[in-house]
Amino acid sequence: MAKKILKKQKFCFKDAPIIKSKKHSLTLQHKPSEFFQSHEKVTEALLQSLEENDADAFLEIAEAFIANKQPNGSAIDL
Repeated sequence: MAKKILKKQKFCFKDAPIIKSKKHSLTLQHKPSEFFQSHEKVTEALLQSLEENDADAFLEIAEAFIANKQPNGSAIDL
């Protein structure tokens, strides 16, 4: 007797329930420029990435730090 294989239905956002956010939910503003103004925090993040042998993270932090210091805020290619 052959088994019948049913096709899996595709996911549809129309079927997803709508969830409203709470009025008193805590949301924080993310301002990376404040982080990069603190040289101690940047130094700590760079040292941690070196300790973990994560060269990609080091370059990403350094690039963001330099881009934050540029007057037009443009990213650079390291």
